Amino acid sequence: MIRVVVLTGKGRFFSGGGNVQSFVAAGDEVAGLLNRIISPLHAAIGCFSRMSAPLITAISGTAAGAGFSLAISGDVVLAAESAKLTLAYTRIDMSADGGASFHLPRIVGPTRAKELMLLNPVLSAAEAKNSGLVTMVVSDFELETKTCDLGTSLAGNTGNSPEGFAVFAARRSAKFTGR
Repeated sequence: MIRVVVLTGKGRFFSGGGNVQSFVAAGDEVAGLLNRIISPLHAAIGCFSRMSAPLITAISGTAAGAGFSLAISGDVVLAAESAKLTLAYTRIDMSADGGASFHLPRIVGPTRAKELMLLNPVLSAAEAKNSGLVTMVVSDFELETKTCDLGTSLAGNTGNSPEGFAVFAARRSAKFTGR
């Protein structure tokens, strides 16, 4: 049984979104290329939203375009202090994909969602947290450790309700059975 899923990137980008150079190179075939890229992306985000395990997204570097959509799909969203988030779609004359047009208004409200989708501001991790897009901002150095600690904690929540009730009532640490 999968108890928690962690999605993160490595290096300068959590995910920079689509490869715009490949869109240019595709020429007249760009629509087919976009469909081959976007269909699996939407399927993955749909799986994330339907799975019973919580999804932790840990943003280091930049989350742009579809990467932004993936980043905000987490049940818990951690961001390194240096993280940057932007939708960037209208910069390339496209509309938001990856679930952003569905999820974003529900997270930040319709007015802020339109601002983010149409004006493409680049948000710092702190600005993203203030907007409700990020759950917690941590130092760049702590991101991996905090993510692992959170994942371990969430994985320990096994639905063992009798133990959960006892822990709360006795004000003691949990001793979950791991089932």
